[in-house]
Amino acid sequence: MQEKAKRRVYKGCYLLMVCILPLILFNCTYRSKKLEQSRAYSRLGHIYLRDGNVTSALREFLKAEALNPNDPDIHNVLGLIYSENGEYEEAIFHLRRALALNPEYSEAYNNLGTVYFKQKKWDLAIRYFQKALSNPLYPTAERAYFNLGLVYYQKGELEKAEQNYKEAIKISPGESAPHYALGKLYTTIHKWEDAINEYQMAIKYSPNHLAAYYDLGRVYLQVNSKDKAREAFEHVIKTAPESDLGNLAQKQLKHISAIPGS
Repeated sequence: MQEKAKRRVYKGCYLLMVCILPLILFNCTYRSKKLEQSRAYSRLGHIYLRDGNVTSALREFLKAEALNPNDPDIHNVLGLIYSENGEYEEAIFHLRRALALNPEYSEAYNNLGTVYFKQKKWDLAIRYFQKALSNPLYPTAERAYFNLGLVYYQKGELEKAEQNYKEAIKISPGESAPHYALGKLYTTIHKWEDAINEYQMAIKYSPNHLAAYYDLGRVYLQVNSKDKAREAFEHVIKTAPESDLGNLAQKQLKHISAIPGS
């Protein structure tokens, strides 16, 4: 009797597995297809972003999210897109979702700090930039250091701003933006030679950086190097004659011409 009971149990278990196994396999296959389709939408979204088509990129990443709502990378990109569109609350929602899914996601902390920076919520921005930097494995820490420098500059804490710009430059010396920002800082505190050096470095790494040329020209005027100032302003005018900077450079040239002895 016991053997018969055992056989009935085994038979029941076998039949149960026969019924359940196809469902498990179906669910796994369905899940796999959803993830692959989500990745396809994400790849297409990145292509649209690269081409500057933000609207189409948003559409594709929303499709990707619908199929895979627990992917922190998708939420991070959605946060970036909404931030660029000025939809800050949507951006914050998705970036916080990315961080809930991956609490070590330094890039999402940095991006969240950037949203608060745009909202001029300086202390919140600092908190999240510092949170990004708390991860020693953060591969692009120069971004958070640079962003911290921008926040401290806005707050008038220029020593901290300078320190963070220099940290960004130390990690990635070939980036133009920290050199330009440091040049602006030195211009603010009338450290003319340091400002000239940083603007020149910004131009070295970004030869089309017209704002750096224009600001370099203004600093040359401060140290009475009129010929070098004229050269910088003429470069702006030649490159972008109809731009706002081009018009400002034209005014600066007229100013130089009016200086006695020019």
